[in-house]
Amino acid sequence: MAHSTHIAPVDRKPTGHLAAAEPARPHPEQPAGCTVWPGLCTETGTHDDHSNHQMEAAENDWPVSVGFVGLDGGEPLIYVGSGRAADCSPDEVAEVAAQLRAAADAMERMRDQVLRTQAERD
Repeated sequence: MAHSTHIAPVDRKPTGHLAAAEPARPHPEQPAGCTVWPGLCTETGTHDDHSNHQMEAAENDWPVSVGFVGLDGGEPLIYVGSGRAADCSPDEVAEVAAQLRAAADAMERMRDQVLRTQAERD
């Protein structure tokens, strides 16, 4: 014996009204990025300390750290700091040289950002 299930149609007309939804909640405000040295400083909100923005050697596997210092009233500086020892065998020279080139490229990007920021202020 075959068995079938019959579901009666719903007799409902669309009303054009949506069910009440939860009211929209405001998004939390994100703190503004640095307005003094944008692109160089990763701090947010109001702050004055731009004394040590560095790209760590350990984070990038570079033998040196490079960074940016922008003290109030002073000339902004791009610096090279010590990192890890870079003694290497002749077979490792190419890799260490590539890491040093990457650090030098980062320094040049920081320089370009400093010059852009200074030009926008003038």
